[in-house]
Amino acid sequence: QFRNCMATAFHGARELTNNGKPHLTLVQFRLACHLLCVHTLMYDAFLSAMGSPEQVGSQITSIDRSKWLSFTKQSFAGSGFVGLSHVSSDVANSLSAADLDGSGEVSLPEWYKFLMKKEQEARTPLSTLLSSAM
Repeated sequence: QFRNCMATAFHGARELTNNGKPHLTLVQFRLACHLLCVHTLMYDAFLSAMGSPEQVGSQITSIDRSKWLSFTKQSFAGSGFVGLSHVSSDVANSLSAADLDGSGEVSLPEWYKFLMKKEQEARTPLSTLLSSAM
């Protein structure tokens, strides 16, 4: 289930210096480890939003409008992401902000971008790490 997180972290770290080599330098490897943790937490929050990971299965690639509009404060309790603490207070506007392609669904890449943007807007320490790698 978390294979996508590893690929995203690896490519994000490798692109930091864009040296074109298929392996990571020590600095890139350390960054990849940090990014792997962050993207795993993002993916876990994505699965939690859909229900328990056991119920969801591996086929979930987006959150549809009806599910998004049902989010409450408890949907993301303890996630640690600033952007998710505001979703339940204004679900319609947060859906518009997260649904970048206007499809009515929030895909996993849109989810990552939404969370990164909210962290950057709040100027959290996590946003510094994400900005340097993406």
